[in-house]
Amino acid sequence: MNFYILIENLFIQEGIKAILLNKYPAYSMHIIEEMDELKLSAIDVNAVLIIDNPSHIFNYQPKVKNLVMKKMMKTILIASNLQIEQIKDRDLDLIDALIYSNCSFHDLDEALNNIMSGLKYRCKRLENVFNTESISSEKLNLISQREIEIIKLVINGKTSSEIAEQLNISYHTVATHRKNINKKLDIKTAHDLTRMFLNVNFRG
Repeated sequence: MNFYILIENLFIQEGIKAILLNKYPAYSMHIIEEMDELKLSAIDVNAVLIIDNPSHIFNYQPKVKNLVMKKMMKTILIASNLQIEQIKDRDLDLIDALIYSNCSFHDLDEALNNIMSGLKYRCKRLENVFNTESISSEKLNLISQREIEIIKLVINGKTSSEIAEQLNISYHTVATHRKNINKKLDIKTAHDLTRMFLNVNFRG
């Protein structure tokens, strides 16, 4: 396995290196300063890219984004709330593990465990400036049990296709549920949903 680390903050970079060396001593680690250092021939199916700036992926359309979309390379993004807010939902779905910059190194360890098992990971510890909205019992009672199942999966980073497969329902049905959820809660994006339900104890 190859780890490619493109982290601008040297302190974070050193912390990540220490975690990886301790957890995966037999794997190769490459510190890169720009995406052009990635060689397509060197990327294998088990490669992991760790970055702290979303533009490193989304500004490299043909070369890197295609690797991510084809699942030839796992991606871990460590970024601020503001950076993540600016990413479109469809692009955010390409990220295997999302760690907010205020999360702990334990979250990196958890993220690695998840993506090595083929799962996605989303850090839940958001900054206070994110202004998490509390859910009124009136709003919560509008949500059906099936919609709660879907909300939980969305918060955990699942795409609509993955939700459809896991719940054994059609993609169209998931899309309809998500549209209804957004309408009931007066929200527009998956980010809004995550913020709203971050600290909610679901019934059932």
